[in-house]
Amino acid sequence: MPAQSRCQDRTIAKLKRFIEHGLMITPPVTAVIRPHDAPRAVRLAREAGSDSLPDEPSEPDPEVDWWYPPAEYELALLGRIVDEGFAASAMVHYSDNYARPAGRTTFRRAIGDDERLIVWRSTGRTTAAIDGIDIAVGTVVGRDERLIPVGGGRIVELTVHAEDGEPAAIGVPRERGLQDPRGWQCAATPEGEWHPALSRAGTSRPPHLIGEPVSTVLLHLEPGGLWAADAPVLGRPVVEGGPRPTFFVGESWEEAAAGPHSAESLPVTIDVGTGEAPRWTTMHPHAIRYLRVDGAAPRSVSVDAIIRPAPRRGAFYSSDDRLNRIWATSAYTLRLCMQGLIVDGIKRDRMPWAGDQALGVLANAYSFADGIIVRDGLVALGRADGYVNGISDYSLWWVVAQEAYLTYFDDRQHALREAETVHAFMSTLARDVGPDGVLRPAERAGGFAQAGPGSVFIDWGVVTEPGRDSVALQLLWYRALLSASRVLTAADHGGAQQWTGAADEVRSVLMARGWDAGAGVWREYLDGRPGGASRYADLLGVLAGLVPAGDEATVAASIARGRFGTPYMRSFALLARVELGDTAGVLADISDSWGRMLDAGAQTFWEEFPDDDSSPLAMYGRPYGRSLCHGWAAGPAALLPAAVLGLKPITDGWREFEVHVELGELLWATAVVPVPHGEIFVTADTRQVRVEIPAGCTLVSDGGDRTTGPATRVWAV
Repeated sequence: MPAQSRCQDRTIAKLKRFIEHGLMITPPVTAVIRPHDAPRAVRLAREAGSDSLPDEPSEPDPEVDWWYPPAEYELALLGRIVDEGFAASAMVHYSDNYARPAGRTTFRRAIGDDERLIVWRSTGRTTAAIDGIDIAVGTVVGRDERLIPVGGGRIVELTVHAEDGEPAAIGVPRERGLQDPRGWQCAATPEGEWHPALSRAGTSRPPHLIGEPVSTVLLHLEPGGLWAADAPVLGRPVVEGGPRPTFFVGESWEEAAAGPHSAESLPVTIDVGTGEAPRWTTMHPHAIRYLRVDGAAPRSVSVDAIIRPAPRRGAFYSSDDRLNRIWATSAYTLRLCMQGLIVDGIKRDRMPWAGDQALGVLANAYSFADGIIVRDGLVALGRADGYVNGISDYSLWWVVAQEAYLTYFDDRQHALREAETVHAFMSTLARDVGPDGVLRPAERAGGFAQAGPGSVFIDWGVVTEPGRDSVALQLLWYRALLSASRVLTAADHGGAQQWTGAADEVRSVLMARGWDAGAGVWREYLDGRPGGASRYADLLGVLAGLVPAGDEATVAASIARGRFGTPYMRSFALLARVELGDTAGVLADISDSWGRMLDAGAQTFWEEFPDDDSSPLAMYGRPYGRSLCHGWAAGPAALLPAAVLGLKPITDGWREFEVHVELGELLWATAVVPVPHGEIFVTADTRQVRVEIPAGCTLVSDGGDRTTGPATRVWAV
């Protein structure tokens, strides 16, 4: 076997070991790793994560199957996350128009011939009936459980009335042997339509209240009297015994040291110990890299860190250690923001936003392939009263994210369940479309305060002029129409054709009034008046597939010249440049923009890029207002494997995918992408490319050749 092939084999084996042991998402390795140096790579990766964040937090064994009506678990989870976010942070902005659980539901189930009793618990006051006749709710057994004797062939109904803000749900203990694959049906009203209830594994507490598993992270005392974690975490500080302490938390040393003057977090000390042995912690979790403890002199301090288990992981490694660190830090940033739902950041606005979700689908797909958290976020946000998050364009990103979820995760059942919701959502948005086919968002209750006229946000620092039609918004509307059509087509929903037709109409308007044929770029407004080109319209036009042939270079140059202040829109801009073939420019931008955060000591990526003229900690006019662990900064987790190795799905769930290697100045690069059918491994250097294809996936080459897995394909560069 040639030496180069043996080198690639060792590289793949190394990455497989990284995945098996969870080593690729620890705080990033700082040393350069060569592809032939696998033992050293594994050792350094272990050292990097050994004293910081455990990769497999303890998770309680499921004891109870909890049954919820459709969307009720997700809405209850969202409500809890929002309430905790407001309670834990002093400076929170979140639209109040998100939906709440209905709170009343009837559950029914046919009893099998061999069953003689039903044991259950619920989230609220409950009444019971058998074959439509009211009966007593049964005998109390165990912990808040009730038992009803039944006979085979009967229909049992349980109607749950939960308190305001809580979902109606019932839990059936697993040890009772009642894991009926037929499950339960549910209806919101006695006359309502029956739907399958959806189950979630939990404990004696319903799962929407449990949160992610907890791991203990030990802090060390630094000079200056602050306690420090080896890497940022979200959790509750813990001090055993002694007098009541006062905690001050910070994502930076300066923020924690400022104590009550930081004015960002609201740590409230509580005692969760027993008897005469106090155990001091905070009422809510907080973002902790540094911790100040006043009023006590503890010998040790720890954090009960809240960590979502990551069942499957991707990887990216190359000859450029700076890019390696950026990928690992991006994945780590995203993982910390995976808190039941994918939230904004771990310090402030610890809540889900639809624009972030659209980017998070991609970053998640290339690093964790945790489709459940994506799906739950889409369900929870899609029931808003008005615009999602109070922002019209975030409503459009919500629809785009639905298609992205289908593309990367191939969840057809989700598409079937959500098809009517998506169709109704689009129908509501379409009320704001004028006779000329242009979307003009109306002002709605619950709008986001920082958005402009019509609740249009686009990005921080972008202000649309009142009375003018933004081309960027229309391009996003066009893309949302296409996304809705594709999701509904996958669900065999009759509304797909309606949105395809609407997309065709918008496309005609855009090409006639928004495209500047002379300059080869998109205008900022549809009216043709002076306003110049729009870098946001150019990037959104690329992502929507609307770039006239021959004008790719001018559009790419416009996007490259554009200034995008947040990692959120910068990631979409770089994704557009990847589509246009500007791999070298994309890698240089990632290395500079995200690399400057690493140069400043970042272990997670920030809400905004650092500015040489201001403090890296300040934002919103507050000295510590910037979030230093922000989910929308995790874009390189998807960008790097997509840009360097051209790893992209062609059909849903990566059943067909492509690889187009553009190493640029890199000597070699390798990546692992977790897909629904296994893992795709790609390694490339200046001589050859090797792809391991899992069963159920097909690699499609430029010439149309197809290789179906399980297989390995190798070709010369």
